Amino acid sequence: MMFCLLTLMTARAQDRVEASLGVWLAPSDTASMGGAGIGLASGASGLYLVPAAAASRRTHQTGVFSATGTLAFMRVGAGDPVDLGNTGLGEASWEGISANIGGAAAIGPMGLGVAARALRYTDEEGQQVSLYQAHSGLAARARGGRFVVGAGLRPLVLDASVSNVEATWWGMGAEAGLQVVSGRSGWSAGLGWRSQVIAAADEGELIGVNEAVMPAQVTLGGAWTSRESMSWARHLVVVADAELTGRVEDGVALEPLIHGAVLSKGEAVTLTPKLGAECEVWPDRLKVQVGSYYEAARTEAAPSRLHGTGGAEVRLVHMEGFRGLLDHDVSWAVSADVADRYNNIGFLSFRFWRPTSLLVD
Repeated sequence: MMFCLLTLMTARAQDRVEASLGVWLAPSDTASMGGAGIGLASGASGLYLVPAAAASRRTHQTGVFSATGTLAFMRVGAGDPVDLGNTGLGEASWEGISANIGGAAAIGPMGLGVAARALRYTDEEGQQVSLYQAHSGLAARARGGRFVVGAGLRPLVLDASVSNVEATWWGMGAEAGLQVVSGRSGWSAGLGWRSQVIAAADEGELIGVNEAVMPAQVTLGGAWTSRESMSWARHLVVVADAELTGRVEDGVALEPLIHGAVLSKGEAVTLTPKLGAECEVWPDRLKVQVGSYYEAARTEAAPSRLHGTGGAEVRLVHMEGFRGLLDHDVSWAVSADVADRYNNIGFLSFRFWRPTSLLVD
C-alpha cells in the first residue's frame, strides 16, 4: 500500500482524472435496451438521456398535468469483480452498487424534472470510489408535441479514498436537447448535447491531481414504434443511438492511478453505437427488452468491448390519490448488462407503466 501511495504522489501536476464510464448505469427500461432511446425518451427515466424528456408525454398522458417517477438499483460486478472503467490493466477487481432516482412533472406544454445517480464501488483492498451525477431538465412541447426542446444542468461529484486518504472533486456543466416526433408514422428522433464538466478539488489532493473532468458528449438517435400488432407481440419499438464522447487533455484513468499506475485516458474522441428493442408480449402487463452497445475504449491498454443487454418490465398495481393528480400503474423491471470483464444486474427498478408511443396532439 505504501508503494501505491508513493506512486500516486508522482502523478504529473498537469494530469486530470478523466471521470467518464463507458458502461450504461441507469434505470432498467433504458439499460436493458443498450442505453439507447434518446428519440423516445420521456419523463423521469428519460432525463438520463436528454433534458427534453421532462416535457415529452406518452399517449396516455392527455391531461393538463402529468407526473412520472423512477427508482432503480443495480449491482455492478455481481458474482465476479469487474474492470469497471475498461482500463485493461491488471485483474478486474471492482464491484459496487448504483442507485438512480428521479421525478418529472409536466403542466400543459411545459415540463420540469431531475434525475440523479449515485455509484459507489470498491476494490478487493477496500479502496473506494463514489461518483454522483444529476441531470435536470426544463423543457417545452411545441406544435402539439411534434417538437420538444429542453435544457438543464449537469452537476458532478467524484470522491476517492485510498488508505484513509480522501479527495473530493465537484463541478457543474450544462446540457440541452431536442426531439422531433412524426406522429402517425411512428418515427421520432432526438439530439442531445452535454458540456464538459471540470470538477475542482474541494477536499484534499489525493494522487496530486486537482481536477476531475467529465468529457463533453453529443448523442443522435432515432426510434420507430409499430402501429400494428403482431401474432406474438404488440407495440414493437426499435431504437438506435450514436454517442460521441469528447477528448480530455492530459486525462488519466482513476482506477489504475489508485493501484499505482498512470494511464492516459480520453486522448481522442470516441464513438459508441447503441441499439435496442422492446415489445409487449402480454398486452398491458409484460414488456421485454433486448439491446447491445459497443463500448468505445478510452485508453490504449484495453480494447473496445461489445455489451449484450436485456430485461423485462411487469405492471403491478394501480395507484390513485391526491384528488386525481396521482393516477398511475406502478411497474417493476429487471435488467442485465454483460461484457468481457464486466456485468451488472438491475434487480430493483420501479416506475410508472406507460405506453410505447409519444403523444402528438
